[in-house]
Amino acid sequence: MSNRADGLLPEGPDGAGHEAGAAHVTLSRDRRRANLRAALGFLQLPPRSPELRLLHRWLDSWTGLGLVVVGVERQGLRFSLTHIADDEWRATFMAHPMFSPAGFAVAATPWEAVQQAAWTTLKRA
Repeated sequence: MSNRADGLLPEGPDGAGHEAGAAHVTLSRDRRRANLRAALGFLQLPPRSPELRLLHRWLDSWTGLGLVVVGVERQGLRFSLTHIADDEWRATFMAHPMFSPAGFAVAATPWEAVQQAAWTTLKRA
């Protein structure tokens, strides 16, 4: 009798063994990364079309900031946001506090700073 039949190896979402489950997690992470990178790339464009205005309306907010931060943190990075002065926010993504930042930006709004730092981070990796 196999270990899988004994229930010793966990089954993935498709009923396959642990190896297939690990592949599913990797695929899921890759899809999330691709979606995040696409959204951040489109945010770099001026919001002239209705679709880009809608994207900016959704992500140029505290909620959007949180969604971007969680997306980058799922890639294994840490996040820091600092309000330096009026109209000056600093966002940093890093793998470890003792290492140089993977992404860094200063902007007039917190979501702009986060989007720019996240874009820089994902372009490098």
